[in-house]
Amino acid sequence: MIIQKIITPRNETRYLLLDDDYQIVEPVHRYLKYMDSLGRSIFTLRTYCYGLKIYFEFLDAQGYNYLTLLGKGKKVSLLTDFIGFLKQWKYKDVPSVRVARSPRTINNIMAAVLGFYHFLEMNNEIPETGFFSGNKVRSGYKSMLSEMYMSQRVRASYFHLKEDDRKIETCSRQQVMQLIEACHYMRDQLLIMCMFEGGLRLGEALNLWVQDFKVWNNQLVLRQHEGNPYARIKNHSEATLDMPPYVMKFFCKYIVDEYPEGDYKYVFLNYKGIHRGQPLSEDTVEKKFEQLSKKCGFKVHPHMLRHSHATELIEVGNWDVLDVQTRLRHKHVQTTIDSYVKISDEYKKKKYAEFQKCLKKSQGSDKGDDQS
Repeated sequence: MIIQKIITPRNETRYLLLDDDYQIVEPVHRYLKYMDSLGRSIFTLRTYCYGLKIYFEFLDAQGYNYLTLLGKGKKVSLLTDFIGFLKQWKYKDVPSVRVARSPRTINNIMAAVLGFYHFLEMNNEIPETGFFSGNKVRSGYKSMLSEMYMSQRVRASYFHLKEDDRKIETCSRQQVMQLIEACHYMRDQLLIMCMFEGGLRLGEALNLWVQDFKVWNNQLVLRQHEGNPYARIKNHSEATLDMPPYVMKFFCKYIVDEYPEGDYKYVFLNYKGIHRGQPLSEDTVEKKFEQLSKKCGFKVHPHMLRHSHATELIEVGNWDVLDVQTRLRHKHVQTTIDSYVKISDEYKKKKYAEFQKCLKKSQGSDKGDDQS
């Protein structure tokens, strides 16, 4: 099986899963179209297509197809076998080098597989699997898990692996300034400024139009625009962000000194080649960050700037987590706490030292009251 990247008539990138005869795998195609209609990002669609490719190849190697999961006696054994398969070593580039899939990667693949079956359930293409919250085993009807979970709700988290706490990668403000100085184009400098000072996701930054910069108010407006397949506002979380004046001043200078002449809307454009005048792609920006990492002597990737912004808001700005959630446009505050805002050891020591000072001051005050 192969994954085929296509460009739609609306200039949007999409992915197809093809079988060994180069025919579209229709159930997967319908599922990805459904996910697309929900507004999922192009990166999510690509990840899910990749996960389903691995699953279908696993089934084929076992002599099964995706409907085998519904067969009598299979129950959860097929999916648990698949998880065991995913835990095995995988070869990457060089056969002698073996890289294990992380629990996070396995969970992403399983999310694609379970979501695929959930979609088929909703379309009444298959009977209830019992995997999903709210799918209760009904009397008179036996789902594939009824023998194991009589009259109980079976959640997809049954197949969720425990993930190790990830250390969020950040860079200091000094390192960010070093990155900016290392850029050849003002365009790339402005891109770094926007992602760091606004906590923007890469897709949000690439989605910016010139008119989204409200220079007179030092504000940046995030809203969905059509035309760039790599740019989409996640969760449609449109917002207006306050930005430092120096970013707006640099934006004005960029428009005057470097921005290409023509009827363009997007801020970050390609300057050369057949894609000249078109919006930058994610792959292009990722490669630029790889070059900057080598040039500056430390590893950096686009999303690290978002992590750094959130961490700086808390450690330097003493922002409340709820305020950070609003700034980063997260749906749930737990996402802010678990995934993005990781307090450094130095900050913990600093805050505890402040607590000790307050405690001693309080104890001293109590002694003074006793003596009086």
